[in-house]
Amino acid sequence: TFQGAYLKLQFPFRFVCGHIVLWPRDYDSPQVTPNDQTPKDFKIVGSNDDVNWVELKSVTSFNDTGNLPHGIVINATKGYKYLAIVVTAVVNSTLFSLMEMEYHGYKEGDLTYISHSTNGTTYPHINMIAQTDRGYVATASSVDNPTVGPSGFGLYPAYQAFNTDKASEWLNATGRYASGDHTAGEETQENSN
Repeated sequence: TFQGAYLKLQFPFRFVCGHIVLWPRDYDSPQVTPNDQTPKDFKIVGSNDDVNWVELKSVTSFNDTGNLPHGIVINATKGYKYLAIVVTAVVNSTLFSLMEMEYHGYKEGDLTYISHSTNGTTYPHINMIAQTDRGYVATASSVDNPTVGPSGFGLYPAYQAFNTDKASEWLNATGRYASGDHTAGEETQENSN
């Protein structure tokens, strides 16, 4: 079982992830690096049934170097219909947030793609403007201010992490966790397959 705050993307196909790109939220003025809400310890997990999850990558002491994209190699060996980041610790906040998250790789069975770890197509390949958009579904363990914002999905809904707009972000619920610790509450079921 994986416990922590999570941001999940359901794909309309099985996706083989070569690497991810994270844009931590930069809200401080003047900017403070790393941002308090930046993920510090997290896992990237995959599933084909949204019940049994496989760890694809574990990251501890992630180093945020400012308002820049951060690439992390995953090198999955098979495709998954669901991918998620599960955060167990942030720098120093009760919140976890991301400005943007990109998955790079290819559709399972795509024989035209040669190297998924270096180039890869960016997914979702669309600018998500809703929780469900063209076969993609973005969900999270929680959202900040869930009763307000676009379509009642919160002020900072999950899909905003996948909308290519660096001026918007996803933010989990305020005060849900002890500062820095995101291990309470939500969980996904682990499977060694």
